Amino acid sequence: ISATGCTASLLSGAHQWYRWTAMEPELRQRRGGALALLEEADLGDEAQRIIDELGITAPSDLQLLEEEDLKAVSFLKPVQLKKLRKLMAEQQSKLAHTRKPAGRSAAQEEEEQPPEMSDFAKQQLNDFVQMMQRAKMGPKPGLSNEAKHCKLALEDDPYNVQKMGALGQAYVADEQWQQCMNVMLRGWKRVSELKTPEERFSYLFLLAQASLNLKKYRQALAVISDMEEPPAAERTRYHTMCCQVYCFNSDMQKGLKAFHSAIEGHDFTMACAIWGTALEALKKVGLADATRTKVEAKAETEEDRVKLEAVEKIANLRETYLLESQAGMKPRAKAGLVACIMLFLCIIFYLLYSLEQNSLKNLKPK
Repeated sequence: ISATGCTASLLSGAHQWYRWTAMEPELRQRRGGALALLEEADLGDEAQRIIDELGITAPSDLQLLEEEDLKAVSFLKPVQLKKLRKLMAEQQSKLAHTRKPAGRSAAQEEEEQPPEMSDFAKQQLNDFVQMMQRAKMGPKPGLSNEAKHCKLALEDDPYNVQKMGALGQAYVADEQWQQCMNVMLRGWKRVSELKTPEERFSYLFLLAQASLNLKKYRQALAVISDMEEPPAAERTRYHTMCCQVYCFNSDMQKGLKAFHSAIEGHDFTMACAIWGTALEALKKVGLADATRTKVEAKAETEEDRVKLEAVEKIANLRETYLLESQAGMKPRAKAGLVACIMLFLCIIFYLLYSLEQNSLKNLKPK
């Protein structure tokens, strides 16, 4: 089993585990109700087996059974089948006379649905799985149609900086950072030929990002020194990347200043995401704890503090996974590491769910 396939299965399993663990007490209560009805109908000896074979999870399921479904319980004796049919008829009769209670709100109906993972939990899981898939697969083989088109356009006009940028973007879409850096280096010192500040910023930002991803830290530092003031919409991305570049170049003071600029004006959730992105670089210069305190100061609830803890653990696991992947970990060992990571994530997100439920209970009027 590949690490990617194992990861996909674990993600699905984690989601199901999360849903069913959260609703387990209610599920047991419903099944108990169905079991009691079967026992009252003098089917006690086979009640549990009937529930298992017919997939009954609540008393209301008895109302929906049809004659065709009874093939699954062919082990019943004729007398027992007769009793089961009678119970089904009684339950279906109740269904015909039951109406939806008046004044039932949509919020009340929604509460009965199995709880879903929070958006935060889903995003963390999906980001982590995508990262592991990229680490497993590496750059896409060959060229996409978009990259081929951009490459042909640049061959027709090899000194066009705008076309170099377009090809660089196409390489990034294919996860080919080395090719992206190689082509964009050709236009680095000619970005002034691009007409707008936004175009110049985008070109140099992509080159700096490629250099950072390929651990060309001094080159990334040289590139960001040529960048103009970023557009307002790009300031957070810019300062986050600058923080990483400065820290990887052992410039603690500038790294800390860039981090403060990155999280300035943002709420806890965004600050937490920025910190997780830059954590590996911050640790290099000993700023992990100081910046964590800064982010934690924005936390308003216990749930926020658990989220920060989760982001820190995930960032550390991601770093470990990437280092092991680069070191050539054996597939079986890698699958074991993935399983341990996913188990840890399940525990973290269940804690988040519990905190969310407690918060909702506290908000409900008494």
